[in-house]
Amino acid sequence: MAKSPLTTVAGGHPLSDLLFSPRAAFIWNHTRNSVAWMNPAARAAFALRLEDFSASIPPSLVRRFAKFTERKEGGFAKVKIPGGPGLSCSIEILKLADGQDGLIVAEAGEMEERQSPPTPSASRKPAAGPRKTVRGKQAGSARQRRKAPKTPPTLTAEEMRAFKAVGRKVLRLCEEKKHSDEPEVAAPLPAPASPSPIESGALRSAKALTDVLAAFDLVLFLGESLDIVGVQGRPARLGWRKSRLAGKTAGDLLAPSDRAILRRMLKRLHGQTAHASKDTLVVCGENGNAMPCRAVLRRWEEGGAAFFLAFISLELPARLKRSPLARNAAAARLAA
Repeated sequence: MAKSPLTTVAGGHPLSDLLFSPRAAFIWNHTRNSVAWMNPAARAAFALRLEDFSASIPPSLVRRFAKFTERKEGGFAKVKIPGGPGLSCSIEILKLADGQDGLIVAEAGEMEERQSPPTPSASRKPAAGPRKTVRGKQAGSARQRRKAPKTPPTLTAEEMRAFKAVGRKVLRLCEEKKHSDEPEVAAPLPAPASPSPIESGALRSAKALTDVLAAFDLVLFLGESLDIVGVQGRPARLGWRKSRLAGKTAGDLLAPSDRAILRRMLKRLHGQTAHASKDTLVVCGENGNAMPCRAVLRRWEEGGAAFFLAFISLELPARLKRSPLARNAAAARLAA
């Protein structure tokens, strides 16, 4: 990821929303002709790592991305790689670090596809003058005009939740805009209901997250005693429900043999000038399923936390593919 903040020209898809979105999304670097980042949903949808996904983009799709970048205008496109699924995606213009051009490619829902602007070839032609037609053809065109309208498609439960969330956000922004335009003597907005401690800690920490954490499946915000005070990401991918993590410590999620590794990571963090301590840990789910993960431990003094511990799931090495650990990891991925 880039070191400096990324900005969208059209402002369609905030990167913080795409990180944990159930729909696949990735960032295309036009300058380097490669995929710069992809969210966990994209990795699961295409079943490819970042390097393999960049190599699998067909030349025709690369040329299509180049046309969006040259026009500096977003739109919609079909993303299809050999041997993978075909997804209808929305395209937004993105300005990467160091002035490089890029695109945000995100899986589009049914409502977004229906609201997409018509292509120039589909524009209406000028009406021609009256033509003489036989009586049978006139009757046939009249029957076509009298066809009953199609039944509007229904939304899935996931799309309905996303639609309601967007509506609440729009209402909140309108309320803030209205109060910002009023004189200073206006009464302040009522304070919102306070969320639970674990949710409030996660919300405060999420505002300060950098794009470095965007590549991880799960981020735990820990206190001084390594107790969990906030959660970000998709814990179900590692076999946990977010509500069951409240009141637990980081060691409760690890295999017994790996808790000593976590203590060594904490000791290295205290004993050296480096800002982060890295190692490989095995995360055990609620049902005992095991998942090998790359872990990063670092100081994080935001939202009442002292550390953050970030996990990203790993592919099993060949020497472990026939072990019980491999079967448990496969079961954990299916459950997620």
